[in-house]
Amino acid sequence: MNKNIQKEKAESLLEKYLQTIGINTDDANFIQTPERIYRMHKDMLHALSKEGKQEVKQILSKTFPSLSNDMVVFSPLKVVTLCPHHFLTVRLTCHIAYIPKGNKVIGLSKIPRLVELLAKQPILQEDLLHLIADTLHKQTLNEGVYVIIQGRHSCMCDRGVKTTARAINSAIRGVFKKQATRDEALKLITLSDGDNEK
Repeated sequence: MNKNIQKEKAESLLEKYLQTIGINTDDANFIQTPERIYRMHKDMLHALSKEGKQEVKQILSKTFPSLSNDMVVFSPLKVVTLCPHHFLTVRLTCHIAYIPKGNKVIGLSKIPRLVELLAKQPILQEDLLHLIADTLHKQTLNEGVYVIIQGRHSCMCDRGVKTTARAINSAIRGVFKKQATRDEALKLITLSDGDNEK
């Protein structure tokens, strides 16, 4: 479908939806709301697009020679995704450790870019966790990957049970299955400011 036609159709459907739930779309505050919603979701769902999928492949395609095969930790990485059940925001803090292999490392900007891109879709926190871990472990040369995600879910905090609790989960690949290796990663993560509210 032509992108302009797709945009017009989406905005028309959004306008009808707003009218259905009682919004006066002739009100000055809502005249451009369908367009704003469309543009917002277009950006927040970028990972689902053809361009987004291509970016995922390209981000990790280049590595750099290094004298080191020591652990690298990225923490905290803050991103926003969408809950697939309510399309409300989920604010995530990610902590990622990996151990390079073959004296080749990933560019320092690549992992934050990958996490941000993979988060741009409606996805369960549990599934995003494994998507990040599997993508890093399978698409780069490494001994192992350790990913921890903390999530503040608007669907829980702002409606329903209205709890301020965060969901926390982790995924382990390769050498991080060894307790000593995990402990080293956790010590390095602790050195970073992992407070989700800052």
